[in-house]
Amino acid sequence: MTVFDPHRVRADFPALSTAGPVWLDSAASSLKLRTVIETVTDWYSGWCGPVGRSIHEAGEAATLALAEARRTLATYVGADDPEEIIFVGGTTAGINLFARVWDDAGNGRIVSSLLEHHSNLLPWRERAVVRGQGMDLIGLDGRGAIDMSALARALERPAGCVALSLRSNVTGAVLDCARAAELAHQAGAILFVDAAQEAARGPLDLARSGADAAAFSSHKMHGPTGSGVLWVRRELMERMANGDTGGGMALQVDRDGQTWRSGPARFEAGTPHVAGILGMARAADWLACLGRGTITAHEDALGHWLHAALGGIEGVQLHSSGGGVVSFTIDGWHPHDAAEALDRAGFALRAGTLCAQPCMAALGVPALLRASLAVHTTPEECALFADAVRALAAEGSGW
Repeated sequence: MTVFDPHRVRADFPALSTAGPVWLDSAASSLKLRTVIETVTDWYSGWCGPVGRSIHEAGEAATLALAEARRTLATYVGADDPEEIIFVGGTTAGINLFARVWDDAGNGRIVSSLLEHHSNLLPWRERAVVRGQGMDLIGLDGRGAIDMSALARALERPAGCVALSLRSNVTGAVLDCARAAELAHQAGAILFVDAAQEAARGPLDLARSGADAAAFSSHKMHGPTGSGVLWVRRELMERMANGDTGGGMALQVDRDGQTWRSGPARFEAGTPHVAGILGMARAADWLACLGRGTITAHEDALGHWLHAALGGIEGVQLHSSGGGVVSFTIDGWHPHDAAEALDRAGFALRAGTLCAQPCMAALGVPALLRASLAVHTTPEECALFADAVRALAAEGSGW
């Protein structure tokens, strides 16, 4: 199935050394790396100095550590300027922040798609409603990917922002980012990408992809929960309004007004989640050392094998296009019931609408089962899972 041996990294995930299920829910949240857990524990076991505030040794050390994490994550997304990295609570927080404060220069029509996770749909819809601006949703092609011809037609007239997922959490389809950026820019729009499902596959070359801004979460890339990145090109960031306001984002405050800081500090009011940020940077280092090519090839190879295996089972209907996300239904089984049965058999996977109800409607299904793979997933686990699905399909439930 794959030339990479995942057994050599499994010891880096403490959860895998304990009794538990085969983890096939990485698209929802990933298992945590030992080095990440150690980084977070070390932070909380120490002095936990206040970042950017106190000049004592612990405070200076914390400030330097956060600056180094910012540089690490800038490298991870391919940005030359660390000041393009804004620390946020996760993908959802990053998208909401950007959708609130982005300067549309007078043309705020949003173009998105039916493929989107609700987190890359609802913040944009809310902006469009509040500002009285239009929003168009592009349909899917026969592969479960964004219909690029329909996108081109939608961008024959001016737009403000094109907001699309870099990789679908439902079908696994990967966006042609360069083409989407070309179409967006021709229409006078920026391209925002939801990179949540791509972050765990290794370094993201966002700065050279044509995208203008992106968000992703730490917890999907084997890092801590509650931290994430909003990457924005510096020239675009300088035109953005403030988000939340508070300590750390102003140079001077007097009784009549204030002078704001420049760069990411203007969007990072209050005390940052230092432990989560340091853990996220450590996860990025680990993934970068392994390499995007290695991780992607491994997950894609296992995903293609699993697609073929499940596709050969009578009664199983596939609704994904390959890669490390395998979405399917089993005749006679409601996805929730099937997920519970598979959980009892030792497999943890997602069932439901996957926070993507417009996508479900476009695919013509009320809900799905989704098995999502990771760098630690083994061929043996995939084979056992295929056998369990085969047994379930043969059994039926009378739904």
